[in-house]
Formats: sequence, structure tokens, C-alpha cells
Amino acid sequence: MMLATNRGVAVTFATNGGFYVTTG
Repeated sequence: MMLATNRGVAVTFATNGGFYVTTG
């Protein structure tokens, strides 16, 4: 699983379990 840094952006990651969105 990958993590996003606080850059003030919304990023969608593809993981082995599916997709998830994180906002910085």
C-alpha cells in the first residue's frame, strides 16, 4: 500500500485490495 504526502492534492492509488483516494 502506498501513502501520499501533504501536497494539497487528491491522489488515487491502485492497491492489491482495490482503489482508495487521499487528500493532502
